[in-house]
Amino acid sequence: MLTRLRLWQGEYFVDILEGTPYEQAALGTNKQNTILPAMRERINDTQGLDSIVSLELIEDRDTRSRTINAEINTLYGETEITGVL
Repeated sequence: MLTRLRLWQGEYFVDILEGTPYEQAALGTNKQNTILPAMRERINDTQGLDSIVSLELIEDRDTRSRTINAEINTLYGETEITGVL
């Protein structure tokens, strides 16, 4: 799942529409309201996903990084996603 979230839209030469729309939703100022829905949509498009239990995005301005914490239900059971994007 982290691999799907880390892939930038347009980065995969076979399908340039595949990926997370970071340039549109995450880069720039005042993007906090657009990045979380983009992440939620990207996770929802994952094959085998049943539901998102919780989703949190933590921004660290000092290191200029974002950490995702999510709990999801899949066809295979419940799992957690945690990682730096």
